Amino acid sequence: MIISGQLGVELWAGEAVIALKRAYPHIRLAIITPFLQHESNWNDKNKEYYQSIVSQADFVQSVSNKPYISPMQFKNRDQFLLNKTDGMLIFYDEEKEGSPQYIWNNAKKYAENHKYEVLQISFYDVQQIIEEAVYEHNNE
Repeated sequence: MIISGQLGVELWAGEAVIALKRAYPHIRLAIITPFLQHESNWNDKNKEYYQSIVSQADFVQSVSNKPYISPMQFKNRDQFLLNKTDGMLIFYDEEKEGSPQYIWNNAKKYAENHKYEVLQISFYDVQQIIEEAVYEHNNE
């Protein structure tokens, strides 16, 4: 699994992969950041969390070997991920646009001309899972 080390769902996914390694030791976690020290402006708690994931990853590298210079480093990271993976699972809600919209749109465009699978989990999907779990719990 490859993540780019962003706070939120990506680091949580990294944490989940690390936990899964106990049962599935063949799973590997790579963190490919857009540039060096991408976490430098985070607060200490978030930096510590990030470092705990990085310290357990199998591979850590930055696409750019320089600190932040321009938004082009994010575009380069996205293109690198598209070129080096067979597919993408993205947690993204199209109704609440945010920075994931760029890789989401690029992945859909990339998939039009390449053998590339793009799977989306939306907030609606998560809500459905929660509702099903609550229903099952209440009917036990």
